[in-house]
Amino acid sequence: MQNLELVKATINAIPLSSLHLDSYNYYVVHELINMFTTLSDITIDAGEKGIFVFSFSNPTFGTPKYSPKECILRNLNYSIPISAEVELTKQGEHILKERVKLCDFPIMIGSVIDPFFPKISVSQKIKQGLDPFDVGGYFIIDGVERFVVAIEELVSNKVLVAGERAQVFSYTGGYRAPHSLNFTKDNHLVLSFGRFKSLPIVALFKILGIESDKEIIQLIDNPMMYINFQDAPKNREEAIEMIGNKAHIPKTNRRQDVLNFIHSGLLPHIGREESANKEKALYLAHMANIYYKDPKYRVDKDFIGNKELLLVGEQLKSLMNIAFNVLARDISRYFASIRTRKREWNLATIVNFESMNTYIYNALRTGAWPNGTKGVTHLLEKKNALQQLTLLRQINSNLDMDVATDEARHIHGSHVGRICIVDTPEDSKVGLTKQAAIFAITAMPVPEQKKKVEQILKEQGAKHYNFSSNIFAEKNLVFYDTIPIMTCDNIDALKSKLRDLRRQGIIDYHYQIYSKDKNLFIEAIKGMLIRALIVVNNGKSMYTKEIAAKVKKEEIKWFDLVSKGIIEYIGADEENEAFVAFSEDELTKDHTHLEINPTSVMGVAANMLPLANHSDAPRLGKSVKEVKGSAAGIYSSNFFNTYDVNKHVLNYLQKPLVRTAYHDLFEKSLLMGGQNLVVAFVEGGSNMEDALIFNKASIERGVGRSIFLTHKEVIEKKYANGLSEKIQIPAEDVKGKSDTIYYSKLEGDGIIKVGETISRNNILVGKVAPPRFMSGYFNVEGYLSLWDTSISSNDFVDYNIDDILVTFNDGLEKIVKIRMYYDCIPEIGDKFSLREGQKGVISAIVPENDMPFSEKGIIPDVLFNPHGVPSRMTYAQLLSGILAKYAILTGKLQEASAFDVFDEAEIAKELEKQGFDGDGNEVMYNPRTGEKFKVKIFLVPLLYQRLEHLVSRKMQVRTTGPRTLLTRQPTEGKASAGGLKFGEMEKDALLAHGATTVLDSLFDIDSIKIPVSNQYLAPYFDYQTRTVKGISRQEKTSFVEIPFVLNTVINYLRAMGISPLLKSETDYSSVKSKEEK
Repeated sequence: MQNLELVKATINAIPLSSLHLDSYNYYVVHELINMFTTLSDITIDAGEKGIFVFSFSNPTFGTPKYSPKECILRNLNYSIPISAEVELTKQGEHILKERVKLCDFPIMIGSVIDPFFPKISVSQKIKQGLDPFDVGGYFIIDGVERFVVAIEELVSNKVLVAGERAQVFSYTGGYRAPHSLNFTKDNHLVLSFGRFKSLPIVALFKILGIESDKEIIQLIDNPMMYINFQDAPKNREEAIEMIGNKAHIPKTNRRQDVLNFIHSGLLPHIGREESANKEKALYLAHMANIYYKDPKYRVDKDFIGNKELLLVGEQLKSLMNIAFNVLARDISRYFASIRTRKREWNLATIVNFESMNTYIYNALRTGAWPNGTKGVTHLLEKKNALQQLTLLRQINSNLDMDVATDEARHIHGSHVGRICIVDTPEDSKVGLTKQAAIFAITAMPVPEQKKKVEQILKEQGAKHYNFSSNIFAEKNLVFYDTIPIMTCDNIDALKSKLRDLRRQGIIDYHYQIYSKDKNLFIEAIKGMLIRALIVVNNGKSMYTKEIAAKVKKEEIKWFDLVSKGIIEYIGADEENEAFVAFSEDELTKDHTHLEINPTSVMGVAANMLPLANHSDAPRLGKSVKEVKGSAAGIYSSNFFNTYDVNKHVLNYLQKPLVRTAYHDLFEKSLLMGGQNLVVAFVEGGSNMEDALIFNKASIERGVGRSIFLTHKEVIEKKYANGLSEKIQIPAEDVKGKSDTIYYSKLEGDGIIKVGETISRNNILVGKVAPPRFMSGYFNVEGYLSLWDTSISSNDFVDYNIDDILVTFNDGLEKIVKIRMYYDCIPEIGDKFSLREGQKGVISAIVPENDMPFSEKGIIPDVLFNPHGVPSRMTYAQLLSGILAKYAILTGKLQEASAFDVFDEAEIAKELEKQGFDGDGNEVMYNPRTGEKFKVKIFLVPLLYQRLEHLVSRKMQVRTTGPRTLLTRQPTEGKASAGGLKFGEMEKDALLAHGATTVLDSLFDIDSIKIPVSNQYLAPYFDYQTRTVKGISRQEKTSFVEIPFVLNTVINYLRAMGISPLLKSETDYSSVKSKEEK
């Protein structure tokens, strides 16, 4: 593999979970604590009693109350308390000052404020029951592991021209403020933002302090700009009056209100103080110049440089801002309710931390943010060892699946090295749900370097803009983090100098430096994807063999290479000015950079597929889906200490004979599932391409054997009315109690014991519950009995009870967790898959003496239908099999990463030297006749993965069961013990077969008796008084038996105002006479 030691150094230096960890750490270190002091004080007007002010200072972190393991077992939140000094003043006079807890901030596992995960050794993690291979990057909410999904959206603070308007999403403080610049019908340029619509751009310039028309013309160099001076305000005061009229601002305090709105609402990312007006004017001019250049131009929204990722840090920022505002609201309400009472002040009571906690954890628990965003957090599934990493690097588009265009789903040229070109779903989310490429990271702002960069710019001749000069400044502005700060005469020289300083480590590697429209941009935009490349100088790679040797010996670390200018991180905009070679053989003097390895175009899961470049692209998508989600293995090394739901664990794991270089670089790959099986490519009598025939003896030896783990959880809930549930064996007088036999395996405390085997409907935990909506003082037990709410097994398989945990949550509610499992022995219908995407179903299990055998006596474990290879175009499957055979004969595991080159002739010679055909074919014999097959059979070892699709999990049978109340049809779904609905088409099928007796019995079960009048009216039966109503005394009614479905149709028609009239041939005078007859 090209530059293997460099790939290893990269992964060791930057964790693959760094996308969210870096964002979370940046928010915690640079923004979270400052939030409580930078947000405005809480001011309460108490009328005659004066004005009270709550101010916050010196916020600090506490220590977590519980460890991550304890939080998972007890259904708690893994969090850290934040407290601050809160001072209450009245009319500026100090009243009280206390340190008060503000909230419990959620801790991300592996972050800088996690005192448990990153600080202890591997041996200590094992002793504490933790997974030493855990990569972190997730939260523990109510004992459940949840993660924040990266959301891709249009970049903030950059000008994007889209058809008839130029727009900017000005982002600051967790909020995005859209600004739109467009032409009016008379070609005037107007800006809209917030509550302000169609504000003349000249008026805005005047308010921002650019009152001279000459200065405005210098800023915007376009003849069409002169039209905007018609009827334009002459000075700042007239501009304020004009905008105040357009925005309907009252005249009482119009001037100050307009200025406040402009300062806070116009381009807030530049600043919200009056001192930022000059920069805002420059940015507005920059925006107008881009729009004037080509008003009909449409920016490429799929270009990755015009996108950014909304990561966990930004999501938490917006959530915490909203939660703090809720705290301020609750403080105002509570203070208003107690200010007239004569009692001592208690700030801990007034500043209630539950106000923020409720908003924070409801959002994290449900994924619904208070600002309306949904699907922010998801359950962290761990079906196998690889899925956690892929979920933490998943990127979801903010586009709706129903309206997203084909262009938004296609691979874009700028995706190379930043977005995986393989890993995307096959359903309606194709191209919208993506994976970050393996070496891609996100840029993070470097606020501590701002002064250093400004000093460097001054030293290199850059100057602050002089509005009185005659230079068209738009042509040579210098932007720092999207904000115009200086001008420069020679942009190219300055750009080259800044890049040299970045390669020397003087400027941080997160900055991308590029020029566009004669302007220079120095950006470290939060959430922008950047990637690492090797620097090339005069056609030669800066990464020499001598340096490679030192990297291999770990004498030089990854960031040493970055600081020495050998490795460089660049963004998509800067890469537009670069020329990147895929391999060192392609280098010319025009090239500026070299790929670390061609596999950089793929993500984590795709790089686990050997020989990926030899398979069809759609088939690779299926392979990735199975490798990262469906294949059974060991999902976590501490699974025996956890209580997880629906986990599939393979009993006997084997190292792949053929694997990629990344297999050894991921610690968790040791837990990835698979078994090396001998496969014969021969048709076994089935015409199904995905039919597999398994050797029965192989299964008996352990091939494909696994266990299915799940757990049941019972909580002894306490209700607000003082009542509570009880975990116990229900007494005889408890309502809804099942037969005694179902409780036979419970112990005295009402909980099943470890080691028991349970079947369907066996009770696991006995529990009784009172009526929930009775008042606390009402003697419920004297009037109403308790109800049986015991928990039973509803699966069609027999489970073994593996472990039981009894604990309590924060509310002192008793929790019982039961871990169960059953053995999964491969059977007909189970699914297996190769890493090359060849998914197959066991169609037969054949005794060993009926399996074909080779000339050397080798009996295959699996017979594979050879017709599946050309139709699915999986050439990698054949090449992988030959390499695996070569690995067995030489005793060396084979590395086969994507784009690696192999000497197939040398491999064939080695196979022939060992007495085998060089192409993998062998002579085989018919087991029943002993005759030699007429053709040689391709016989090779391949790594088969057992998938989660098990017949035992999907099998469902019922003879009777629950029905829906509305239609009396069987319920749907296995979890509800559902069955098949019997509708119109099913009825016609039985009629066609003449099965009238079956049809009659089906309708007889779902029948109902309704009253019918002899006068064609519509009577109805009152079930409370047991009488027929809706008729006169002279009318006679009779009861007829009809299918329940017909009764439902009649009721639907009556609800629409259509009353079907039914008449019976036999009349009865009353319900009583009908019953007597």
